[in-house]
Amino acid sequence: CHIRVIDTFGTEPAYNHEEYATLHGYRTNWGYWNLHGQQYMTMFPHTPDNSFMGFVAEELNETERMFIQRNKVNNMAVVYGKDAGMWKLQGKENFLAVLHHYMEIHGTVYYETQRPPEVPAFVKNHGLLPQQELQQLLRKAKLFIGFGFPYEGPAPLEAIANGCVFLQPKFNPPHSSLNHEFFRGKPTSRKVSSQHPYAEEYIGRPHVITIDFNNSEEFNAAIREIMKINVEPFLPYEYTCEGMLERVHAYIQNQ
Repeated sequence: CHIRVIDTFGTEPAYNHEEYATLHGYRTNWGYWNLHGQQYMTMFPHTPDNSFMGFVAEELNETERMFIQRNKVNNMAVVYGKDAGMWKLQGKENFLAVLHHYMEIHGTVYYETQRPPEVPAFVKNHGLLPQQELQQLLRKAKLFIGFGFPYEGPAPLEAIANGCVFLQPKFNPPHSSLNHEFFRGKPTSRKVSSQHPYAEEYIGRPHVITIDFNNSEEFNAAIREIMKINVEPFLPYEYTCEGMLERVHAYIQNQ
């Protein structure tokens, strides 16, 4: 019981219980450890079986918030995806071309000097940025857009905390270990309805807009809406230093 496992996606009891997992076909490389479910600590509060540990995103003071709101560039978008492979996802050329019609697109794709990444010519790629420089980029941008991968990362919360609108794709049907290669072998059958279900469900509009990227009419309407609205920087309480310390205190006292 002294062990705590940092577990991004969560571990469900069926996968955790060795005997049950073996008998019912739930055995995976990450499962069957026979721990108590609450010993698994997740990044987002998506299951009561495990403990939500989360993380801390940077909180802005009043001066920084005012500076951001004064200096937002209304037609500037940053793409969520520092790995060149994420830019090869099928169909992304179509919606990037639509986005380019309205906004200047920036990327932070890692590359080695002699081999620039395969991103569209109209994307201004900054390469992999140190955290502070990425923050500066997000403070100027109006939009942070996801391609559908990576799932449930910290970056959208950082973008929203810096006053960006996060636009993400809806998954229909939802992705899970039953229908999607990425989740195969993960110790959970949880269905993921969008790239970032926490942002979709617990933050929502105007900070988070979740749409079908294959519907060009809906995509166009969303971009036009984002350019019109004014969004203040927002950070959910549970991702502030105080919120994190409350959780750590509760776990130390009660687990």
